[in-house]
Amino acid sequence: MSRRGRAIALYIGVAYGLTWLIWWPYLRAARSGSAPPGPFIYYLAALGPFVGALLAERYERGWTGVSDLCRRLVDWHRPGWWLVVGVGSPLLLIPFAVGPGYALTGAWPAWDLVGVSGRAPGLGPVWTWLLMTASYGIGEEVGWRGFLLPRLQSNHSALRSTLLLTVIWGAWHLPAFGFREGYVGLGVVGVVGFLIGLAAGAVVLTSLYNAARGSILAVALWHGTWNWVATSDAFGGTWVAIMTGIIMAAAPLVVLAWGAQDLAPSRRSMVPSADPSPTGGR
Repeated sequence: MSRRGRAIALYIGVAYGLTWLIWWPYLRAARSGSAPPGPFIYYLAALGPFVGALLAERYERGWTGVSDLCRRLVDWHRPGWWLVVGVGSPLLLIPFAVGPGYALTGAWPAWDLVGVSGRAPGLGPVWTWLLMTASYGIGEEVGWRGFLLPRLQSNHSALRSTLLLTVIWGAWHLPAFGFREGYVGLGVVGVVGFLIGLAAGAVVLTSLYNAARGSILAVALWHGTWNWVATSDAFGGTWVAIMTGIIMAAAPLVVLAWGAQDLAPSRRSMVPSADPSPTGGR
């Protein structure tokens, strides 16, 4: 196995292992009927992909790789206006979902609860957004898009890379199906729907990442804002399902508009495709 292959294996092992270790008390509590840990411990599980990416970059490319990863996370010049797309596009889903949601439920969203979530009790909208962006937004995207996606794209088209990533990303969620509200009891049809929705979201994120010239910040903002919207107490399952459906409809349009090779209007930014020497940068 090449150094790059070992780095990817290291990343997946740490991402799965650390996240599953932190989620384990929730799964055990759900099985035993005992009280789960506090709700905010759940967010620490985002350290899995984050720490995995740092360790794998250090192993493969030395401190140069770690520095590059951090730079793509904090550099707001790199993506330009794509940062606005990252923050704004999940918010634009709300007005498109309101009308169909009213038609199906006969009710409007609870607008005073926008940004307030039972998964972040006691926090106002701004703090909830910061929590979700700093945890699963940054934590996941440093790993899935920041580390793993460029390596997959060095050998495959953007679309194929995205589908491969979806399989790995989807399996990372497995323990959550035993305890997380909305996942428990989905059944086969529900799990298939989850994977299709995850794949659609991955296509959108790959497109944003490539268009924003490899910006981790842009995709982290999208991920955090989407979580903020989707978990808001203002919206019931019907509205979230409609917004997810919009993302699922957008994914094939992205493929048709920009092609499977790049999934974006601009050339994608890649990490070096060749393995560094065993001592290079170490």
